[in-house]
Amino acid sequence: MLQKDWLRFVIFTAVVGATAWLVYEFLVPPENALDHWLNYQIASLSSNLLQLIGYNTSLLEGHIVCVDNKSLLSVGSPCNGLKLYAVFAIFIMGFAGSSWHKLWFIPLGIVGIFILNVLRVALLSLNVIYSPATFDFNHRYLFEVIVYGFIFLLWVWWSKQFSAKTSPIQ
Repeated sequence: MLQKDWLRFVIFTAVVGATAWLVYEFLVPPENALDHWLNYQIASLSSNLLQLIGYNTSLLEGHIVCVDNKSLLSVGSPCNGLKLYAVFAIFIMGFAGSSWHKLWFIPLGIVGIFILNVLRVALLSLNVIYSPATFDFNHRYLFEVIVYGFIFLLWVWWSKQFSAKTSPIQ
Protein backbone atom coordinates (compact mmCIF):
# COMPACT_ATOMS: atom_id res chain seq x y z
CA MET A 1 0.00 0.00 0.00
CA LEU A 2 1.38 3.37 -0.95
CA GLN A 3 2.01 6.01 1.71
CA LYS A 4 -0.87 8.17 0.38
CA ASP A 5 -3.18 5.13 0.42
CA TRP A 6 -2.11 4.27 3.95
CA LEU A 7 -2.84 7.82 5.12
CA ARG A 8 -6.31 7.70 3.52
CA PHE A 9 -6.94 4.36 5.28
CA VAL A 10 -5.90 5.76 8.66
CA ILE A 11 -8.02 8.90 8.24
CA PHE A 12 -11.06 6.90 7.05
CA THR A 13 -10.92 4.40 9.91
CA ALA A 14 -10.27 7.11 12.50
CA VAL A 15 -13.16 9.32 11.33
CA VAL A 16 -15.66 6.49 10.83
CA GLY A 17 -14.55 4.75 14.03
CA ALA A 18 -14.80 7.92 16.10
CA THR A 19 -18.22 8.71 14.60
CA ALA A 20 -19.48 5.19 15.34
CA TRP A 21 -18.14 5.42 18.90
CA LEU A 22 -19.77 8.82 19.48
CA VAL A 23 -23.11 7.61 18.11
CA TYR A 24 -23.01 4.46 20.25
CA GLU A 25 -21.87 6.21 23.42
CA PHE A 26 -24.08 9.32 23.25
CA LEU A 27 -27.07 8.62 21.02
CA VAL A 28 -27.81 4.94 21.54
CA PRO A 29 -29.34 4.25 24.94
CA PRO A 30 -27.29 1.99 27.23
CA GLU A 31 -28.37 -1.63 27.24
CA ASN A 32 -30.38 -1.10 24.07
CA ALA A 33 -32.48 -3.69 22.23
CA LEU A 34 -29.57 -4.78 20.02
CA ASP A 35 -27.35 -5.37 23.06
CA HIS A 36 -30.12 -7.35 24.77
CA TRP A 37 -30.73 -9.41 21.64
CA LEU A 38 -27.02 -10.19 21.20
CA ASN A 39 -26.64 -11.04 24.90
CA TYR A 40 -29.57 -13.45 24.63
CA GLN A 41 -28.40 -15.04 21.37
CA ILE A 42 -24.87 -15.66 22.64
CA ALA A 43 -26.04 -17.00 26.02
CA SER A 44 -28.76 -19.13 24.43
CA LEU A 45 -26.54 -20.64 21.75
CA SER A 46 -23.78 -21.28 24.29
CA SER A 47 -26.31 -23.01 26.52
CA ASN A 48 -27.55 -25.09 23.57
CA LEU A 49 -23.98 -26.05 22.69
CA LEU A 50 -23.39 -27.22 26.25
CA GLN A 51 -26.63 -29.23 26.08
CA LEU A 52 -25.39 -30.91 22.89
CA ILE A 53 -22.37 -32.23 24.76
CA GLY A 54 -24.42 -33.48 27.70
CA TYR A 55 -24.80 -30.67 30.22
CA ASN A 56 -28.14 -29.80 31.83
CA THR A 57 -28.31 -26.11 30.97
CA SER A 58 -30.82 -23.31 31.21
CA LEU A 59 -30.91 -19.54 30.92
CA LEU A 60 -31.73 -17.13 33.69
CA GLU A 61 -33.04 -13.67 32.76
CA GLY A 62 -32.14 -14.38 29.13
CA HIS A 63 -28.40 -13.81 29.53
CA ILE A 64 -27.14 -15.96 32.39
CA VAL A 65 -25.89 -19.44 31.49
CA CYS A 66 -26.80 -22.02 34.14
CA VAL A 67 -25.75 -25.65 34.49
CA ASP A 68 -27.77 -27.84 36.85
CA ASN A 69 -29.63 -24.70 37.95
CA LYS A 70 -26.40 -23.05 39.08
CA SER A 71 -25.63 -19.64 37.57
CA LEU A 72 -22.25 -19.74 35.90
CA LEU A 73 -21.81 -16.85 33.54
CA SER A 74 -23.61 -13.67 32.60
CA VAL A 75 -23.29 -12.34 29.05
CA GLY A 76 -23.27 -8.56 29.26
CA SER A 77 -23.01 -5.86 26.64
CA PRO A 78 -19.21 -5.53 26.87
CA CYS A 79 -18.94 -9.24 26.00
CA ASN A 80 -21.52 -9.54 23.23
CA GLY A 81 -19.10 -8.59 20.46
CA LEU A 82 -21.01 -5.61 19.04
CA LYS A 83 -18.02 -3.27 19.23
CA LEU A 84 -15.77 -5.96 17.74
CA TYR A 85 -18.13 -6.36 14.77
CA ALA A 86 -17.98 -2.61 14.20
CA VAL A 87 -14.18 -2.42 14.45
CA PHE A 88 -13.81 -5.36 12.07
CA ALA A 89 -16.25 -3.88 9.54
CA ILE A 90 -14.73 -0.38 9.67
CA PHE A 91 -11.24 -1.72 9.00
CA ILE A 92 -12.44 -3.79 6.05
CA MET A 93 -14.39 -0.82 4.66
CA GLY A 94 -11.28 1.33 4.99
CA PHE A 95 -9.01 -1.14 3.23
CA ALA A 96 -8.75 -1.22 -0.52
CA GLY A 97 -10.86 -3.75 -2.34
CA SER A 98 -13.99 -4.12 -4.37
CA SER A 99 -17.34 -3.28 -2.83
CA TRP A 100 -18.64 -6.67 -3.99
CA HIS A 101 -16.01 -8.50 -1.92
CA LYS A 102 -16.72 -6.26 1.07
CA LEU A 103 -20.45 -7.04 0.84
CA TRP A 104 -19.85 -10.72 1.51
CA PHE A 105 -16.61 -10.58 3.52
CA ILE A 106 -17.88 -8.26 6.26
CA PRO A 107 -21.00 -10.33 7.11
CA LEU A 108 -19.01 -13.56 6.87
CA GLY A 109 -16.37 -12.16 9.24
CA ILE A 110 -19.03 -10.95 11.69
CA VAL A 111 -20.64 -14.41 11.67
CA GLY A 112 -17.22 -15.95 12.34
CA ILE A 113 -16.60 -13.58 15.26
CA PHE A 114 -20.10 -14.32 16.59
CA ILE A 115 -19.55 -18.10 16.43
CA LEU A 116 -16.18 -17.72 18.14
CA ASN A 117 -17.86 -15.67 20.87
CA VAL A 118 -20.50 -18.39 21.39
CA LEU A 119 -17.71 -20.96 21.75
CA ARG A 120 -15.89 -18.60 24.11
CA VAL A 121 -18.92 -18.28 26.41
CA ALA A 122 -19.52 -22.05 26.39
CA LEU A 123 -15.87 -22.73 27.24
CA LEU A 124 -15.81 -20.05 29.93
CA SER A 125 -18.94 -21.64 31.44
CA LEU A 126 -17.09 -24.94 31.63
CA ASN A 127 -14.11 -23.06 33.03
CA VAL A 128 -16.28 -21.91 35.95
CA ILE A 129 -17.25 -25.54 36.67
CA TYR A 130 -13.86 -27.21 36.35
CA SER A 131 -11.29 -24.54 37.16
CA PRO A 132 -12.87 -21.44 38.69
CA ALA A 133 -9.48 -20.13 39.86
CA THR A 134 -8.40 -19.68 36.21
CA PHE A 135 -11.60 -17.98 35.05
CA ASP A 136 -10.41 -14.37 35.42
CA PHE A 137 -7.19 -15.04 33.51
CA ASN A 138 -8.98 -16.92 30.74
CA HIS A 139 -11.76 -14.34 30.46
CA ARG A 140 -9.53 -11.26 30.53
CA TYR A 141 -6.48 -12.50 28.67
CA LEU A 142 -6.55 -15.89 26.95
CA PHE A 143 -9.88 -15.53 25.18
CA GLU A 144 -9.22 -11.87 24.39
CA VAL A 145 -6.02 -12.90 22.60
CA ILE A 146 -7.89 -15.65 20.73
CA VAL A 147 -10.74 -13.39 19.60
CA TYR A 148 -8.52 -10.45 18.66
CA GLY A 149 -6.09 -12.85 16.98
CA PHE A 150 -8.96 -14.23 14.89
CA ILE A 151 -9.99 -10.72 13.84
CA PHE A 152 -6.38 -9.89 13.00
CA LEU A 153 -6.16 -13.04 10.83
CA LEU A 154 -9.34 -11.99 9.02
CA TRP A 155 -7.76 -8.60 8.30
CA VAL A 156 -4.60 -10.29 7.05
CA TRP A 157 -6.67 -12.61 4.86
CA TRP A 158 -8.54 -9.61 3.47
CA SER A 159 -5.39 -7.61 2.79
CA LYS A 160 -3.64 -10.51 1.06
CA GLN A 161 -6.56 -11.95 -0.92
CA PHE A 162 -9.02 -9.16 -1.66
CA SER A 163 -7.41 -5.79 -1.06
CA ALA A 164 -6.72 -3.84 -4.22
CA LYS A 165 -3.43 -2.03 -4.52
CA THR A 166 -4.87 1.17 -5.91
CA SER A 167 -6.90 2.91 -3.25
CA PRO A 168 -7.76 1.90 0.31
CA ILE A 169 -11.32 3.24 0.11
CA GLN A 170 -13.53 1.96 -2.66
